[in-house]
Formats: sequence, C-alpha cells, structure tokens
Amino acid sequence: MTTKLGFKHTPTGSLLVVEIVGNRIISFATLHQGLTMYSTIDGLKFSKVGMLKSFPDLKDLDFAEMKKEAMKRFKQKIKEMKTEQELHAYIVDDLKNHGYVLYKTEKKGFRTNKV
Repeated sequence: MTTKLGFKHTPTGSLLVVEIVGNRIISFATLHQGLTMYSTIDGLKFSKVGMLKSFPDLKDLDFAEMKKEAMKRFKQKIKEMKTEQELHAYIVDDLKNHGYVLYKTEKKGFRTNKV
C-alpha cells in the first residue's frame, strides 16, 4: 500500500513529502516557493550538523566520507524495518530531530488525514 507523509520544516516553512510503498521509501518531494523537486534516497542532502546529530562517531571523517557512511547506515536502518508502521514511526521521529513536523498522511484509496 502506498502512503505519503507530509512534513513542514518549522524554520523555513518548506514542505517535504515522503512516499512509502510497503516498508520501503520510494521518493522524496520537496516543495518550496512553488517548486517541486523529486529525489530518491540517493538524492537527499545531508548537512554536517545533521549527520553528527545522528551519528556522532563520524566526527573525525571528512565531509564526503561522512556522507557516504551516513547514507549507508540510513539505508541499512530502512532495510531492517519489517513493517510500514515501523518505517513510518522512524521517519517521523528522525525528521522531527531536523525541524520537520508531520502535518498530513495520505493512503491510496483513503481520505487525507491532517495531523
């Protein structure tokens, strides 16, 4: 089943939509000032501050190596998720740490739920 999670970035007001099919993330769509940018997990932007917040043990690596290792760990964590609900909870909690607040959920065939 396809689920879309809508998030709002509190500091900037930009919007992010995460599309989940089963227990896998399919795409991210960033909505900012009327522009929609789609990407897969590989297209995500990582900041040094965000990576160190999630993975403090990477502090001694240069940025490129840190990003590569953080991406690897993120993908591994997602692969370990067994259910869509588990992945949903993880994404909500992780994005909350980076200033995003869940404001809606959409499931195919159902009405949009405002959070």
